[in-house]
Amino acid sequence: MAALCPECSHLLYGYEIQTPMSAKDKQKIFIKTYLKPTLKKWGYQTSGQKWWKDCGDFFIAIHLVNSSYNTRDEVRFHFAIGPVIKRDLSDPAKKKIAWRDMRFSHFDETAHMAEKQRNPFRRNNQNIYILKDDTNLEDFLSEISLDFEKEVLTSLEKLQTLEDWVEFFERSSSLSGAQAAQYFREKMST
Repeated sequence: MAALCPECSHLLYGYEIQTPMSAKDKQKIFIKTYLKPTLKKWGYQTSGQKWWKDCGDFFIAIHLVNSSYNTRDEVRFHFAIGPVIKRDLSDPAKKKIAWRDMRFSHFDETAHMAEKQRNPFRRNNQNIYILKDDTNLEDFLSEISLDFEKEVLTSLEKLQTLEDWVEFFERSSSLSGAQAAQYFREKMST
Protein backbone atom coordinates (compact mmCIF):
# COMPACT_ATOMS: atom_id res chain seq x y z
CA MET A 1 0.00 0.00 0.00
CA ALA A 2 1.33 3.43 -0.92
CA ALA A 3 1.96 6.11 1.68
CA LEU A 4 1.15 9.77 1.09
CA CYS A 5 3.46 12.62 1.92
CA PRO A 6 1.74 14.47 4.81
CA GLU A 7 2.74 17.91 3.45
CA CYS A 8 1.90 17.64 -0.23
CA SER A 9 -0.32 14.50 -0.46
CA HIS A 10 1.77 12.96 -3.25
CA LEU A 11 2.87 9.34 -3.21
CA LEU A 12 6.25 8.80 -1.65
CA TYR A 13 9.51 7.50 -3.10
CA GLY A 14 9.28 3.91 -4.24
CA TYR A 15 5.76 4.35 -5.54
CA GLU A 16 4.56 5.61 -8.88
CA ILE A 17 3.73 9.30 -8.81
CA GLN A 18 0.25 9.57 -10.32
CA THR A 19 -0.44 13.30 -10.24
CA PRO A 20 1.53 16.16 -11.78
CA MET A 21 3.59 18.06 -9.26
CA SER A 22 5.86 21.06 -9.21
CA ALA A 23 9.62 20.90 -9.00
CA LYS A 24 9.38 22.33 -5.47
CA ASP A 25 7.04 19.48 -4.45
CA LYS A 26 9.53 16.99 -5.91
CA GLN A 27 12.34 18.55 -3.90
CA LYS A 28 10.27 18.25 -0.71
CA ILE A 29 9.66 14.57 -1.42
CA PHE A 30 13.38 14.05 -2.18
CA ILE A 31 14.36 15.65 1.15
CA LYS A 32 11.71 13.87 3.26
CA THR A 33 11.86 10.41 1.75
CA TYR A 34 15.47 10.09 0.65
CA LEU A 35 17.90 12.69 1.99
CA LYS A 36 16.82 12.92 5.65
CA PRO A 37 16.47 9.14 6.17
CA THR A 38 19.72 8.41 4.32
CA LEU A 39 21.76 10.93 6.27
CA LYS A 40 20.18 9.75 9.53
CA LYS A 41 21.22 6.18 8.66
CA TRP A 42 24.80 7.48 8.22
CA GLY A 43 24.69 9.13 11.67
CA TYR A 44 23.76 12.72 10.83
CA GLN A 45 21.44 14.94 12.87
CA THR A 46 19.34 17.59 11.17
CA SER A 47 17.80 21.01 11.52
CA GLY A 48 16.05 22.38 8.47
CA GLN A 49 18.29 21.85 5.47
CA LYS A 50 21.49 21.36 7.48
CA TRP A 51 22.87 18.03 8.68
CA TRP A 52 25.87 17.34 10.91
CA LYS A 53 27.70 14.37 12.31
CA ASP A 54 29.61 14.55 15.59
CA CYS A 55 33.30 13.66 15.20
CA GLY A 56 34.59 14.69 18.62
CA ASP A 57 36.17 18.15 18.35
CA PHE A 58 34.29 18.97 15.17
CA PHE A 59 31.20 18.20 13.12
CA ILE A 60 30.99 17.14 9.50
CA ALA A 61 28.35 19.49 8.11
CA ILE A 62 26.18 19.18 5.01
CA HIS A 63 23.98 22.08 3.96
CA LEU A 64 21.51 21.96 1.09
CA VAL A 65 21.80 25.36 -0.60
CA ASN A 66 18.93 26.45 -2.83
CA SER A 67 19.38 28.92 -5.67
CA SER A 68 17.80 32.30 -5.06
CA TYR A 69 16.37 32.07 -8.60
CA ASN A 70 14.23 28.98 -7.95
CA THR A 71 10.67 28.91 -9.16
CA ARG A 72 7.88 26.47 -8.54
CA ASP A 73 8.66 24.78 -11.87
CA GLU A 74 12.48 24.68 -11.65
CA VAL A 75 14.59 24.15 -8.55
CA ARG A 76 18.39 24.34 -8.51
CA PHE A 77 20.48 23.41 -5.50
CA HIS A 78 23.85 22.10 -4.37
CA PHE A 79 25.40 20.88 -1.13
CA ALA A 80 28.03 22.71 0.92
CA ILE A 81 30.05 20.14 2.84
CA GLY A 82 32.88 20.44 5.34
CA PRO A 83 34.11 20.35 8.93
CA VAL A 84 32.99 22.81 11.60
CA ILE A 85 35.05 23.07 14.79
CA LYS A 86 32.78 22.88 17.83
CA ARG A 87 34.54 25.60 19.84
CA ASP A 88 33.91 28.01 16.92
CA LEU A 89 30.13 27.50 16.73
CA SER A 90 28.22 30.79 16.71
CA ASP A 91 25.85 29.32 19.32
CA PRO A 92 27.68 26.48 21.13
CA ALA A 93 24.81 25.94 23.58
CA LYS A 94 22.54 24.75 20.78
CA LYS A 95 25.14 22.25 19.50
CA LYS A 96 23.96 22.63 15.93
CA ILE A 97 25.36 24.18 12.79
CA ALA A 98 24.48 27.58 11.36
CA TRP A 99 25.47 28.54 7.81
CA ARG A 100 27.90 31.17 9.14
CA ASP A 101 29.73 28.43 11.06
CA MET A 102 30.89 26.82 7.80
CA ARG A 103 33.34 29.65 6.88
CA PHE A 104 36.30 28.21 4.96
CA SER A 105 35.12 24.65 5.18
CA HIS A 106 32.42 24.39 2.57
CA PHE A 107 33.16 22.48 -0.59
CA ASP A 108 30.41 21.20 -2.82
CA GLU A 109 29.58 17.52 -3.05
CA THR A 110 31.58 16.98 -6.27
CA ALA A 111 34.81 17.53 -4.32
CA HIS A 112 34.03 14.22 -2.60
CA MET A 113 33.53 12.29 -5.82
CA ALA A 114 36.33 10.26 -7.38
CA GLU A 115 35.03 11.18 -10.81
CA LYS A 116 32.46 13.76 -11.66
CA GLN A 117 30.34 11.04 -13.19
CA ARG A 118 27.68 11.85 -15.73
CA ASN A 119 24.47 12.80 -13.96
CA PRO A 120 21.65 14.11 -16.15
CA PHE A 121 20.28 16.13 -13.22
CA ARG A 122 23.41 18.22 -12.63
CA ARG A 123 23.81 21.39 -14.67
CA ASN A 124 26.60 20.86 -17.19
CA ASN A 125 27.55 17.84 -15.06
CA GLN A 126 28.81 20.22 -12.36
CA ASN A 127 27.71 20.66 -8.77
CA ILE A 128 24.23 22.15 -9.30
CA TYR A 129 21.31 19.73 -9.28
CA ILE A 130 18.24 20.71 -11.28
CA LEU A 131 14.69 19.50 -10.69
CA LYS A 132 11.97 20.57 -13.12
CA ASP A 133 8.26 20.00 -13.07
CA ASP A 134 8.70 17.37 -15.83
CA THR A 135 11.63 15.59 -14.08
CA ASN A 136 11.03 11.91 -13.44
CA LEU A 137 11.39 11.77 -9.65
CA GLU A 138 12.31 8.07 -9.55
CA ASP A 139 15.15 8.66 -12.04
CA PHE A 140 16.35 11.69 -10.07
CA LEU A 141 16.39 9.75 -6.78
CA SER A 142 18.23 6.87 -8.41
CA GLU A 143 20.96 9.17 -9.78
CA ILE A 144 21.42 11.26 -6.64
CA SER A 145 21.62 8.12 -4.49
CA LEU A 146 24.58 7.01 -6.62
CA ASP A 147 26.28 10.36 -6.01
CA PHE A 148 25.64 10.35 -2.28
CA GLU A 149 25.88 6.76 -1.14
CA LYS A 150 28.64 5.53 -3.45
CA GLU A 151 30.74 8.68 -3.50
CA VAL A 152 30.05 11.54 -1.09
CA LEU A 153 29.14 9.72 2.13
CA THR A 154 31.81 7.04 1.70
CA SER A 155 34.37 9.81 1.16
CA LEU A 156 33.20 11.63 4.29
CA GLU A 157 33.51 8.44 6.34
CA LYS A 158 37.28 8.53 5.68
CA LEU A 159 37.61 12.10 7.03
CA GLN A 160 37.34 11.44 10.75
CA THR A 161 40.03 13.82 12.07
CA LEU A 162 40.91 17.43 11.31
CA GLU A 163 44.25 16.14 10.02
CA ASP A 164 42.32 14.05 7.47
CA TRP A 165 40.45 17.19 6.39
CA VAL A 166 43.65 19.24 6.04
CA GLU A 167 45.09 16.51 3.78
CA PHE A 168 41.83 16.42 1.80
CA PHE A 169 41.90 20.21 1.30
CA GLU A 170 45.57 20.11 0.29
CA ARG A 171 44.80 17.47 -2.37
CA SER A 172 42.03 19.63 -3.84
CA SER A 173 44.62 21.75 -5.71
CA SER A 174 42.48 24.89 -5.58
CA LEU A 175 42.96 28.23 -3.91
CA SER A 176 39.95 27.66 -1.65
CA GLY A 177 41.35 24.23 -0.73
CA ALA A 178 44.72 25.77 0.20
CA GLN A 179 42.97 28.46 2.25
CA ALA A 180 40.82 25.85 4.04
CA ALA A 181 43.89 23.69 4.76
CA GLN A 182 45.72 26.68 6.23
CA TYR A 183 42.65 27.74 8.28
CA PHE A 184 42.24 24.27 9.84
CA ARG A 185 45.96 23.76 10.34
CA GLU A 186 46.00 27.02 12.36
CA LYS A 187 42.88 25.94 14.31
CA MET A 188 44.53 22.63 15.22
CA SER A 189 47.54 24.43 16.67
CA THR A 190 45.50 26.72 18.95
